[in-house]
Amino acid sequence: MKAKLQIVITAFCAMLGAGSVANAEISFETQRALQDRAPEKLQIEIQELKKKRKLGGGFNFEVVAKVLTVEKSDSGLKTGESLKIQYWLHNPRKPVPSGSYPIEVQKGMRYKAYLGPASAAYRALDDEEETIYFPTAASGSFHQVSVPTSAHRNQPAEQDGAGQPATRPESK
Repeated sequence: MKAKLQIVITAFCAMLGAGSVANAEISFETQRALQDRAPEKLQIEIQELKKKRKLGGGFNFEVVAKVLTVEKSDSGLKTGESLKIQYWLHNPRKPVPSGSYPIEVQKGMRYKAYLGPASAAYRALDDEEETIYFPTAASGSFHQVSVPTSAHRNQPAEQDGAGQPATRPESK
């Protein structure tokens, strides 16, 4: 009887330990490696955002974003172009399933984005005329970038060494 109780307690402890590992975020090093391998490294601004509740829980996101800067683009994206992004998030009010998921982006905000093309499982979503991109770096797929404020845009004029406004030669 004592041996059976020890087996039950050991099995219970093992299940608790496995459950905590299954819900763990990926390591920073793994996240950085995923970012480094991302086919698309961009700065984007979210222009349209559709958030739909899934029947099984969680949310589907459909995003239209404008490319602000391009660090790397295997698909040839250029500054000023629009792109579509789709991804899924768990319901934040329910226990987190195992893995690491991108953050919820917000309309009008700017992000550094690490994206890739549709995986084989999602190629059916990719229509013939428009490529759909997906986050490729788990929770590191989107990092919010600060938007320049009007205070930054209205900086005082540059000054020369004597404290006088610097003059720039006019181009002809």
